Amino acid sequence: MKDLYLKLTDRQRPLNARGRHDAPLMGKALSEEVKSIDELIISPSERTKETSLSIKECIKFSSERIVDRLYHASVVDILDVISLVDDAFNSALLIGHNPGLTNFYNKYASEVIDNLPTCGVYRIRISSSQWLDLDTTNAQIDFFKYPKMYY
Repeated sequence: MKDLYLKLTDRQRPLNARGRHDAPLMGKALSEEVKSIDELIISPSERTKETSLSIKECIKFSSERIVDRLYHASVVDILDVISLVDDAFNSALLIGHNPGLTNFYNKYASEVIDNLPTCGVYRIRISSSQWLDLDTTNAQIDFFKYPKMYY
């Protein structure tokens, strides 16, 4: 099994044992904050798809899409993806990768983190009716949770 795992590309790599444990845990933790989200947007990697399955067991989504640009996205890429969310939607959940998600967090947080832990979740509240308007003057981190908080 280990040899097979080593032959996979990064996009093909599934969740490891810790991820299979932590994804459902964080789905439950996220569901304590929200019961439904308008749009789920995920990277095309196998592990983000698997993570999304755990989240979807706990939270309802109206829409879902896989966005290639989220695979190892930069802050600019993430902003571009968010800017394309339909303004009729009030909420969106992105499942992607580091270091982009850590950098994106740090752009809006009052305290900088070194690394967003695997399966870590945070919410950014935006005081605008248009996703395109997201910037540091109208957005802030609302909550931040990660698996070790629940061990």
